Amino acid sequence: MAGLANAGGGTRFSVRYNLDKALGTESNALLIEYVKTSKDPFVIKTSNGGNFSFTYDDLLVENISSYPHFEFGADTVPDDATVVLESCPIPAEFEIKSITSKQTGTGAKTGVNQYQLDIDITLKGSSPIAPLKDSSLEVVFTSGSTEYTKNGESQNSDAAPYIASDGRTMVPLRFVAEALGAEVNWSSESRTATIELTGKTLNIQVDQQLPNDLGVAVISSDRLFVPVRYVSEELGAVVDWDEETQTITIKFS
Repeated sequence: MAGLANAGGGTRFSVRYNLDKALGTESNALLIEYVKTSKDPFVIKTSNGGNFSFTYDDLLVENISSYPHFEFGADTVPDDATVVLESCPIPAEFEIKSITSKQTGTGAKTGVNQYQLDIDITLKGSSPIAPLKDSSLEVVFTSGSTEYTKNGESQNSDAAPYIASDGRTMVPLRFVAEALGAEVNWSSESRTATIELTGKTLNIQVDQQLPNDLGVAVISSDRLFVPVRYVSEELGAVVDWDEETQTITIKFS
């Protein structure tokens, strides 16, 4: 991911929470909200004496999808160092089943050591999940603009929605799907995007007709775009189009 490391080397820690799929999206939303507002630190130690402490505010890059996934930059750690996650912020309702870590590689050009730490989490017994104040989402895009809002907060993407020649409004799939809490994976070999959200899996192949005559997914500016109507019908969102302001409002709850 761009911006994680300097050309002079360094270390990237990818810390990912893996929730039991049976816990559902409400549990996942609670975890995301807790980590974003908590001041409890992630503490990472290495066998060469390194001790790194981060809170959410310190993150260089954030990629929260259906599995919360956080990335940190740090000082250089030797290739043969053992990396251990000592602590991480989780709500009281959850407990950690296991923590595993591995070195996933070293960038040939950047010299960046890459470590992945996976935290498997479940609920404590039958503890109830505290309800969120508002678990609904509203994402507003503007045609031709890379700026958008998520629940009123300004965000930026690297691709802008546009009106296709057939009159369909096309939106960047990854940004829309991840804004709604979905996990998106891409296969360059088959040119297929896989989306997982609320137990549903969608496979979207470039230049192939989408179900129910909803149009075709296309590549534009190196990004995968789909008709906004596909988002509403397949991901269970409600989409409103304002012709006057050229804005697309996507609501999901």
